[in-house]
Parts: sequence; C-alpha cells; structure tokens
Amino acid sequence: MPEVLEGIKVLDFTRVIAGTFCTMYMADLGAEVYKVELPGFGEVMRVQPPVKNGESGFFITLNRGKKSIALNLKNEKAKEIINKLVAKVDVVVENFKPGVMKKLGFDYDAFCKINPRIIYGSISGYGQTGPLSDLPSYDLCIQAMCGLMSMNGYPDKPPLRIGNSITDYMSGVLMVVAILGALRHRDSHGGEGQYIDLAMYDAGMTMLENSISRYNLTREIGGLIGSHHPSASPHNVYKTADGFVTIIIIEDNGWKKLARIIDRPELADDPEFCTIVERLSRVEEVDQIVESWSSTKTSAEIMAIFKEEGLACGTVHNVAEVSESAHSKARGMLLEVNQSKMGPVTIPGCPINYSKTPVKEIKPAPLVGEHTKEIICEVLGYSDEEYGKLVDDGIV
Repeated sequence: MPEVLEGIKVLDFTRVIAGTFCTMYMADLGAEVYKVELPGFGEVMRVQPPVKNGESGFFITLNRGKKSIALNLKNEKAKEIINKLVAKVDVVVENFKPGVMKKLGFDYDAFCKINPRIIYGSISGYGQTGPLSDLPSYDLCIQAMCGLMSMNGYPDKPPLRIGNSITDYMSGVLMVVAILGALRHRDSHGGEGQYIDLAMYDAGMTMLENSISRYNLTREIGGLIGSHHPSASPHNVYKTADGFVTIIIIEDNGWKKLARIIDRPELADDPEFCTIVERLSRVEEVDQIVESWSSTKTSAEIMAIFKEEGLACGTVHNVAEVSESAHSKARGMLLEVNQSKMGPVTIPGCPINYSKTPVKEIKPAPLVGEHTKEIICEVLGYSDEEYGKLVDDGIV
C-alpha cells in the first residue's frame, strides 16, 4: 500500500526548526525530500546539542528520512542544478528571512516560470508583507511580539517563554496543512501551483485562545495567570503526596463530583462555588480547597479516583517518565533509528495514524551531502564524468 505522499518530491531549503519540522512530516508521510545544504558544514542544527560522534540528536529528530544534497549555491553551476530539480519536484519549502531567496534567484516568481505546477511555501517570522516583515526573528521574539508571552508566567514576575519553541512547531504543522491543501487544489484545477506565505507571528496569534475575542467583547486584557484559565476553575497544578497533578473542571456538574471526592459535599450547592462564574471570582480559595485534599493523596491514587469518576486529571511527568511510559511505547511514539555515526538513537515517532495507508519505517537523518551524487546522477541524469567535474570545481 503506498503512503499518502508517495510520489511527491520536495526541494527543502529549510533550516533550524519551523521549516524542517514541516518537511519532516512530509518525509514521514512518504514524500521524497531533497534537503539542500552547504558542502562540508551542512545545516546549522547539525552542531546543536546533544551531539554524539559528530551527530546532533536535535538534527536527527527534525531531518529523519530526508536526502541531503550539498551544493555551493554561490556557483552558477549549482544554481543550474537547483533549477533542474525545480522542474522535477512538486513542492519547495524555505524559511529564510524575506528577500534571501529572491537574491539567490530562487523565489517563487523564478521557480514557477520553470515549473508552473510548483507549490512554494515560505515560513518567516512576520510574513512576507507588513511593517514587521523585515525583522530578524526566532521563536522567543515571536512569543513576545504575538502576545503569547504576555499570558505565560505568574503575577508580579517577568513574563515567561512557553517551554518549547512553540511558534516554530505550530508554523511547521500549519505549512504541512497548507501544502496538502495546495496539492489538492492543483489536482482539481488543471495543475495550478501557488505560493504560500506563512508567518510564525500569525501562527502564534491563533494560539491566543479566547484572548482576542475577550478583548474585543469586554476590553479585558489577559494577564499572567500561571496554570489557571480565564474560563475554568479549578484549573491548575496541585501538590500531591509524591509529586504534582493537574486538575481541571469546566462544567458545574463536574464540580459537584469533585466536592464529593474531596469530602466537601456542602460545596456542591454552595452559591459561592456551585457555578463557574462564582468559582472564577474565588480562584485562590478554590485552589486552597483542592490542594488541601490533593496533598494527602499520591498522584496515582488521584489518577485512579478521577478515572473512575470520569474527570480530567494528569500526573506531571518528566521526560524520563514519558520515555519509559508504557503508553508512549504502545502508541509508537518512541522511534529508534540507526544513525551511521551515532548508532541507535531514540526520537519521537510520527503521531499520524492512518487506517489504510500507515506510515512506513522511518529512515535515519542523512549525513551532509550523503545523497548528492544519487540526486544529481539518478534524478537529473548527469554522467559520472559530469559529476566528477562538479566535485573538482568545488560545486558539490
């Protein structure tokens, strides 16, 4: 059974996280991804810790299953190779600062003249248009600028970055969605390709939950509320006898159950607590009530009680516990790949599970330029002699 993207070829100019996360998923789903890198050094993430035997675990996770072609893009012969590849691929993805690809002669306008069917996706910090479009950016900057950081942290403390590069990852996922939509459009509209402009800033704004609607309806500006939520109480991390759990109640009948569980049945119909509006006006008091109970139980005991009652709860796990989790293993989310230098290494698996077209075995990440000859000779049809000349001239 073919994979969903089998036969789709991707020319990958991405680096760091956002773009590479997008093309990682495309490779997982069966696309053939040609990652363009600098000869010798390769992509910057190849040296990001953790590194073992010259290979980066970070790079391996984001670039598994891709093929690396190393080219000196300052050379016209290298640009000629890129243009020949453009004629044969379906998708181009890049995440440089706006204007960089145009200076190289690799922008959408140039590529669609070669291949009108091309789908060209650009991920950037602030997008290709708008007053901020020329600003350099990383996830930390975007989290600050798009409003996410203003919601993360605790009162009377500096705002905090969300614990991972969340706007990078969300942008990568959204670009996959956009490309799949563009491929569907191409199939149904006579082979028409198109350009996709996706900004990390825009992706970040989509994660503000109800803050924008709340502001526009009430002029209320959300602030630093820790693990609380503006629409639910209790909604926090609570101490247990041996760790921490999260407890969330969003419906009033859930509160009635919780009141019984914590041996405070009188709270079920107490007018100061029985509705979400009243509980939100007494968040700290609600937290004290819940934690006075949770701190007397182990996390496992609380999880068992809440499961029995059909209420949401979660133990706070560290990465070691997640890595050893029976559930993680049962879901196939611990993937072992055998890297040529590092040997066996465990990375997160693919979370997409198709019933008819399952994801096949995921291959290791490539060494720098590992597939250069294969791509140039087998895909483009260069002879061994022509390839040897490219090597001699420092082009590959």
